[in-house]
Amino acid sequence: MNPGVWYAGSSPPGLFQSTFGGNTWESVDGFNQHRQRSLWVPGEDEGPPGGATLHSILVDPRDPTHLYIGISMGGVFESRDGGKDW
Repeated sequence: MNPGVWYAGSSPPGLFQSTFGGNTWESVDGFNQHRQRSLWVPGEDEGPPGGATLHSILVDPRDPTHLYIGISMGGVFESRDGGKDW
């Protein structure tokens, strides 16, 4: 585990990381700028109630670089390098 490292999802689906316990946030560009993101996130300009949301984030307790994210209408994605690639 990495104490002080937090992740947050958004709607439209985006992934953000804080390494300062939530005081500041940065885009996880490995997901947010991925060349296939438009295929994963249909209607990415639409937020709730009808649009997709990045609603679930799981960090492997044995390896903090192993992540899973869940997107409504998009599926589940896995990264083994801290979000650099999916």
